[in-house]
Amino acid sequence: MLGHPISRRRPPRTHNPRPTAPCPPPHPLPTTPELITLCEQLTDTLAIALLTHQPLEAPLKGFPPDQPNLLSAIQTWLAEL
Repeated sequence: MLGHPISRRRPPRTHNPRPTAPCPPPHPLPTTPELITLCEQLTDTLAIALLTHQPLEAPLKGFPPDQPNLLSAIQTWLAEL
């Protein structure tokens, strides 16, 4: 499985204090157990989504990289933060 972190830094809000931070690598990363563990450790501070076909458990968010409306889905997720 390939994974590609997607995140964006936002000002903290009272209902969701977890900002996002940009960190997309130049090439998709494999969605390894180590990457998932690292992302899970950061979810207290950051909202994290990955481009992956692998199912992810909340609070991580996964988007299939071949999803037809990928940009819209990511924008919707970001707006909901």
